[in-house]
Amino acid sequence: MRSFILFVLPALVFGFIPHGNTSDVLLNAKSIQIAGKILFMRHTEAPGYGDPPGFEVRDCGTQRNLNNKGIQQAKKIGALFKNSGLSFKRVFSSEWCRCLDTAKLLSIGEVEILPALNSFFQDWADREQTLRDLDMFFSDLKPDDLPILMVTHQVTIKAVTGHVVGNGGMVVYDPKTDRNWPFLLDRK
Repeated sequence: MRSFILFVLPALVFGFIPHGNTSDVLLNAKSIQIAGKILFMRHTEAPGYGDPPGFEVRDCGTQRNLNNKGIQQAKKIGALFKNSGLSFKRVFSSEWCRCLDTAKLLSIGEVEILPALNSFFQDWADREQTLRDLDMFFSDLKPDDLPILMVTHQVTIKAVTGHVVGNGGMVVYDPKTDRNWPFLLDRK
């Protein structure tokens, strides 16, 4: 039992998989880590800062979009989810094209748009209303609805969890307890 605790506990707390042979125990630990939780994910690489003047949420040509590296990152993360045995009951995305494209490229399920995940950076959406809408969404969740994946923006993840994540970065969030922690996949 002690070796199980020493082996699995760090994976649960810190979200890492030691290098070498990945055991079923660790895969189960990863599944336990997201069971009953929300996994926030920031869109993958989309060069630039904010959105350009003339931004239109329904016109990808006016937005900052994924580059080739971002496309490959999303595909790789989706493969890692699948290879790790991680699955989600639902996948949600912001309306921004870089988030939608990331979510679709993961290829792990149908993607649903959730405006409460939209960016309020540069005041494209009202911050307080967006966060209220997201809180309302959380309050309507039932245990059978989880785990879910939410592909969104750095500002949204930071507002909910306090964590700043890079492109493709992830944070586990427990809507019941309001606790959260970084989530890392072994990307080797």
